[in-house]
Amino acid sequence: MPNTIEVAVRESVTALGPPTYCTVVITNCNAKHVETEWLEVNGPVPARFADVPPGLYYIVVVPEGESTHLMRFVLMDGKPGVTPITLDLSTLPPVGRITAIVLVGGQRAPGKMVMLRGKDDDYVQLAMTNSNGVAAFDAVPETQVYDVVAYHATTSQEDTCDLVASGDCEKSFSFPVVPC
Repeated sequence: MPNTIEVAVRESVTALGPPTYCTVVITNCNAKHVETEWLEVNGPVPARFADVPPGLYYIVVVPEGESTHLMRFVLMDGKPGVTPITLDLSTLPPVGRITAIVLVGGQRAPGKMVMLRGKDDDYVQLAMTNSNGVAAFDAVPETQVYDVVAYHATTSQEDTCDLVASGDCEKSFSFPVVPC
């Protein structure tokens, strides 16, 4: 029997909604052996990595559409057999979404800078509004209150989003038209 790692991923039994998919990546500490598989959470078949050479490996699981991840270290000693690993998505910290809508002269404004800044740590993200005047920040840790700052011309507006109280937050910012 070859030296094999099987990675199963599950989520809390209270989770509702459509199946969750994950990317499962295995990398050794020298980044010489890298494989990737897609895995349906709670599916019947785990991700399977066969013929794994001896060494220390990082197993990283990233849920689809998320920036958060689970990681486990595994030392493969070269002995034939299957090493089962089960990771639980319910151990990930909860994440939310912050959306900023920027209006200039009452119209949605593309290409405006929006900054997201955590009040309790150094968490900072920047985004530009899309063609609909919307900047979205996904997979934001629900662990604190965030400042949302929108910029237009030489002015800015600021508001707060409390992701501790709610997993989603939407803010609108309205600027006057500034003549050139």
